[in-house]
Amino acid sequence: MAEVFRFAETAVKSSPVTFVCYSERGLISYLMFRYFYKEKNLKNFLKQIQLIDNQQNPFRSNLRKTPINSIRIFSECDLGDFGCPDGIIAFEFNTNKYLIFIEAKLNESVEQSNKGKRYGSTINGQLELKWRMFYSYFELNQKERIEENDDLHKFYEKDNVQQRILNLNSNGVALLFENYFKKVDAKNIFFIALTNEKNNTCPFVNRQKICVNEKFKKFNNNFGWINIKKFFKDELVTKGLLKYKRIKDSWENY
Repeated sequence: MAEVFRFAETAVKSSPVTFVCYSERGLISYLMFRYFYKEKNLKNFLKQIQLIDNQQNPFRSNLRKTPINSIRIFSECDLGDFGCPDGIIAFEFNTNKYLIFIEAKLNESVEQSNKGKRYGSTINGQLELKWRMFYSYFELNQKERIEENDDLHKFYEKDNVQQRILNLNSNGVALLFENYFKKVDAKNIFFIALTNEKNNTCPFVNRQKICVNEKFKKFNNNFGWINIKKFFKDELVTKGLLKYKRIKDSWENY
């Protein structure tokens, strides 16, 4: 059951605005456009990332001293059969360019999400598909059209997609790849899950791999996780946050 989140915007005191966000799509859109664009907020997010196998967070040690430049925020980009990430952040840090892909499951743990009917709709599947897109682009040199005979169905019986295609000449996709994606080294592209784990523990951190295909497993440390409840608890943005199981149809209830 999707939930509704409410954020009170306090920056404009003369005309306060309340943002009502439905499920993770609305919540991530709010974070993209009302939160991550501020350097201090983005740094707060980056320092909480936990990578698979407890590899060192590449940002944490330098966040205080090093500025983040050229922040670009993307929400709900359509990447064809490789899915629509909840959010993408492009930025420059410590002379390097980075991309962060974000997928969120507000009410689910990784384990719960991965019981979904289709692998491509699970948190593991959503993140892996984005990486496979880049693997085809960088490693297999598919520069005009990314085309894969899909093998995810071998690992997940109910995922019946046999082929995934991304046209690199279409206007929106071409702009993303030409102006942003291809300018980033593959090692600096990270895929982050925001999930609800009990006791702040996550399978990603406990050495359970995310990529199901053997040939991709060497890239597992490009994947990471943030406990969404802890993140919200620690953030100032959540002082204006209220959660409802349903919204009553009345202004007075807001």
